[in-house]
Amino acid sequence: MFLRFEINFRSSTILGLVGAGGIGQELMTNISLGRNDQVSITLLLIILVVAIIDTTSGVLRKKVINGDSQ
Repeated sequence: MFLRFEINFRSSTILGLVGAGGIGQELMTNISLGRNDQVSITLLLIILVVAIIDTTSGVLRKKVINGDSQ
């Protein structure tokens, strides 16, 4: 389930960049309007959220593989 969430987040960012909506649409709007400060913040937030999701996913995968109950 968490892996699917991770994939969906990344996909929504990429699809938004090509005009299909999603998280990337905000990024493309700011780029086209020349709001470089907003572009920087949006990119940093996307990178931060992807890193957090990836780290959490890795920890959960290790727990499932090792059979940890906590």
